[in-house]
Amino acid sequence: MAQESKPSKDLVVGGWTNPAGKAHDLWMVFKDPNSYIQSELAPSQAPCVFQLEGLEDPVTGEGHMVSYQYQKNADGGKQIDITVELREAYASEDQPGRLIARGHHGNVPAGWQSGSFALTKPEADAIRRYDDLYLRVVAHQP
Repeated sequence: MAQESKPSKDLVVGGWTNPAGKAHDLWMVFKDPNSYIQSELAPSQAPCVFQLEGLEDPVTGEGHMVSYQYQKNADGGKQIDITVELREAYASEDQPGRLIARGHHGNVPAGWQSGSFALTKPEADAIRRYDDLYLRVVAHQP
């Protein structure tokens, strides 16, 4: 059975904001497919972390996928890299829990891109608690 999860709250915001420039309740933008979050213009390992909701253990290590969209503001022009991580038991940047899997995108282009990464069977089998999963996004300007 396919499951889909969206963020239910943000834990770390760093320099990230929503289109209105607000730096709280960023998870709310995921309720609107036309909205987004954005890092500061020159991020230096800037993290944003969201708790995921509504997932149950599918009792199989097959078919686990993390999907998202990303882009760079064309006006910025400088290189921006992003890393998207799936973590379990994240509490803070000092206690980041366990890394399950990650995807990396170097030199993000202007215009929306679809990103995703599939979990290997060992990565998926390593998940102990589906109700304690987090998405950590890090933007960086090298």
